[in-house]
Amino acid sequence: MRKKLLVRFSVLYTLKCLRVPILAFLLIVLHLRANAQLQLLKDVNTSEDVYFNEYRYLTHAGTHFYYVSRNELWRSNGTKEGTFRLRAFANISNLAMMGSTLYFAADNGSTGLELWRTNGTVTGTVMIRDIYPGTTGSTPNSFTNVNGTIYFSARSATHGVELWKTNGTAAGTVLVKDILTGTGSSNPGQMVNRNGILLFVANDAKIGYELWRSDGTAAGTHVVKDIRTAYRASSLARYLTNINGTVFFSAIDDTGGRELWKTDGTAAGTVRVKDIRPGTIGSDVENLINLNGTLVFTADDGVSGDELWKSNGTSAGTVLLKDLNPGAQGSNNAYPGVDDPAPMSNFTVINGLLYFTAARDYSNFIYRTDGTTAGTIEIAEVGWSDCCGGSLWPYPQFTYLNGDVYFYNFFWDETLYYYTAHLYKMPYNGTTPVKGAGFASNYGGPMLALGNNLFTINRLDPNKGYQLIKSDGTTAGTTVLIDNTYNTNGSDIDEMLTLNGLVYFRARSGNTEEIWRTDGTPQGTIRLGKSARGYPWVAAGNYVYWVTFTDAGFWQIWRSAGAVASTVKILEGSLHDMDNQPPKQMVNVSGRLYVSTKSGKLYRSDGTAAGTRMLADFPIIKNLFAGAGKAFIFAITANQVYELWRADASGAYRVSTLASGVNDLTSAYYPSVTIGGATYFVAFDNIHGNEVWRTDGTAAGTYMVQDLSTADKDNEWWEEEHGIQAMVVHNNSLYVSAWDSERKWWIWKQTGPRTFTKLRQIHGAVTMKSFNGKLYIWALDYLNADGNAVYVTDGTADGFEYLGTFDGEFEKTDLGIVGNVIYFSARRGSRLWRTDGTPCGTFQVSNPGIYFPRVSEGLGTSLIVGSHTPTIGHEPYVYRNINSQNPSPCATTLAIKEPKQKGKPLKTYPNPYTQEFRMRVDGEDDEIVDVAVYSSAGFPIETFKGIKANTDYDHLGTTWAPGIYIVKVLRGSETTTHLLVKK
Repeated sequence: MRKKLLVRFSVLYTLKCLRVPILAFLLIVLHLRANAQLQLLKDVNTSEDVYFNEYRYLTHAGTHFYYVSRNELWRSNGTKEGTFRLRAFANISNLAMMGSTLYFAADNGSTGLELWRTNGTVTGTVMIRDIYPGTTGSTPNSFTNVNGTIYFSARSATHGVELWKTNGTAAGTVLVKDILTGTGSSNPGQMVNRNGILLFVANDAKIGYELWRSDGTAAGTHVVKDIRTAYRASSLARYLTNINGTVFFSAIDDTGGRELWKTDGTAAGTVRVKDIRPGTIGSDVENLINLNGTLVFTADDGVSGDELWKSNGTSAGTVLLKDLNPGAQGSNNAYPGVDDPAPMSNFTVINGLLYFTAARDYSNFIYRTDGTTAGTIEIAEVGWSDCCGGSLWPYPQFTYLNGDVYFYNFFWDETLYYYTAHLYKMPYNGTTPVKGAGFASNYGGPMLALGNNLFTINRLDPNKGYQLIKSDGTTAGTTVLIDNTYNTNGSDIDEMLTLNGLVYFRARSGNTEEIWRTDGTPQGTIRLGKSARGYPWVAAGNYVYWVTFTDAGFWQIWRSAGAVASTVKILEGSLHDMDNQPPKQMVNVSGRLYVSTKSGKLYRSDGTAAGTRMLADFPIIKNLFAGAGKAFIFAITANQVYELWRADASGAYRVSTLASGVNDLTSAYYPSVTIGGATYFVAFDNIHGNEVWRTDGTAAGTYMVQDLSTADKDNEWWEEEHGIQAMVVHNNSLYVSAWDSERKWWIWKQTGPRTFTKLRQIHGAVTMKSFNGKLYIWALDYLNADGNAVYVTDGTADGFEYLGTFDGEFEKTDLGIVGNVIYFSARRGSRLWRTDGTPCGTFQVSNPGIYFPRVSEGLGTSLIVGSHTPTIGHEPYVYRNINSQNPSPCATTLAIKEPKQKGKPLKTYPNPYTQEFRMRVDGEDDEIVDVAVYSSAGFPIETFKGIKANTDYDHLGTTWAPGIYIVKVLRGSETTTHLLVKK
């Protein structure tokens, strides 16, 4: 009888311990699994992203082919029913067919790019070996088959990027030789098989990048020849091409520059074929191709320019094949207005003929050659494709099918106003292409032939994105095979606010800006009306107010209590009337709305059209803010005097003159705060620059608190305008982020009526928040400028504590509060973070599908978040019971008995673990199972497909957050459950 397993999970916490019985724990887990999830609230913007193209690779594999879509590996036999997904990855690259096996580099989300293979089945898609444990990845590349052994380059922690080989098994995946010993990298590449010996280029840091060979052993891996003999000088061999046992390549020596070389794999047999361009400049040999046993390449002899050459391996037999563009400019002319040239390219051998493109007089043409001058002929002019990151480039993709050669050609479409792609065909030895199917794009995607059809990636409908296309070459026979990358544009959520149990947000539907609200359910996520992004909106009383524009040229202010029926217009003005320009700012003053316009008008509203009236009309309103139950206005009067005014229901009244002869250095919008009956704000008085002021609404009670920076110069706009960045009240004291006289950023604390004290030097505190008795600060750390840091303090200099560094471009931090936890991300950050004010409780939220979160708001126990997915862009999501799903990992100590198991057990060790763990599933020989990992709340974390029984799998769990995990072993219809803890 198998003994019961007792596993003690210990997670340290410095403040308290809690013991949870296993039954209670499992009940909690079941409850969370039923209630905790990330859910799309609404795909607000359903217009398709017609420019999206995340299809990559079309790799021929005999009776089928592979391709990548949204980092998912797919296999297809050319039919819709025979097209299916093999596996999803965080990243995938470097696909290479080796016999009947596809080798590639992939990241399963925790390993970085590592070595994988597939035989075309789901269970046969497996990682071969995790060469570089952890998230860095070994990034395998340059796969080359030498008699069944696959050579490649890969990075390891101890050897850098070196030469490896594999037979497709973990045990058979080994380092061949550490060429540049230690952690340095020899960067092997340019690999080719020569009669069972691998030839490649590498750098041992002594002779530079030179030609090497390997028989698969360390002893048999050595330099072939040091072509450029100076210390660390490199010959930089390229384009290694094997033609009947002679490997041709391009290389640099000290006398001839880059010229044509050849090798038989020995030092004596490694020689320069010909100095095509005499002298040290070199002919810049490139594009080496095997055409019927003859080498064809491009070179510049200094007379004819870059043209097509051929060689039989002798100096006399190395000759100009044809001068396609007579004159010294050659066939690599630059297109006017385009920095990069359009060189001879797209070389493809089809039935003994070489097809390629070349330039003449700044136009591009399709050519073909049989290796003779007479047989090198022009086929047609080729248009420009907007490919490769926006560069103009000929991109025909020559493909052979049933006696014909197919290719893309591109023509300017006056209606669509861009180049459009068309599919052409002609007999492979013909001269007259026939125009076939057209596409709604200026992109010539990869193309391959399978059976009687072509397969390519393109767009057939200008209103849809890129798809996998099947074609027989005709318009009628060109159809979508599968649209598994349907993508919609995101609604680009930019702002959120909460009022009366609802979260309001701004979003874009099609090309229309709108105001939406949600109660945290899809059915409760509704559109309220059109909005104008970039214009103010605010909650005041029981309403949310916003600005919109009409097609007739009017601006309007609308308000809503969260229902369509309560959504009404309260004010309107004409965009054509210069004296009645649209709103500039809106503020909430004791539940009433105050509005300033760009034309200087001040309005007050109770939320009804009848209760909305103008209070004052100024030449210019510079700023509007609320404080102590009043509205305050920075106004510029007709005589260019800068004044502070206050307003209430009865009207507007001047408080104090701040400056005369005002200029553009006066402060624009800054935060203001109120302590008791005093309001603190930022103002400019012509003497001190922008500083912190206070007012109680009277002239005597309005004054500058302290000149924090005496280095004020009128001509230094940036410093004056941005010298104060954030302001907050914490424990009834004022805290400010501002420069001092040395122009260094500090957190200041007000310690007297006219006195501030420096607390902590930082670098640009963009956001400060007083919450739960702590002051949180998000900043670029002055002493650690590598990242964006979050700090917490009790309000004293000694009370500062560093909580963590997070990613993203630091522009603004959006905060969502759920319970005692603050959720945040940088404005352009890639992940969602949480903090409870402790270092242990500050970490990246376990990834439930949230990417590039922009804004977030708490709603009960849930978080409403604007998040990105590859298929629908930025849209509103709800993350339910988020605190329970992401508890502080140091909150409890648990003594848990593992659930009773059926069948063969799963072994994970160590358990608990701190960095990584090893996994082994006991079972029958050759038994294959799947292992699924969930968070303690039941959210899917990772799935391991095709796990072999009785096999150790190392370096797992490196990227998981500390916490408790549920591990399920799936054996057909049988499932066993296990528990795992990361400390």
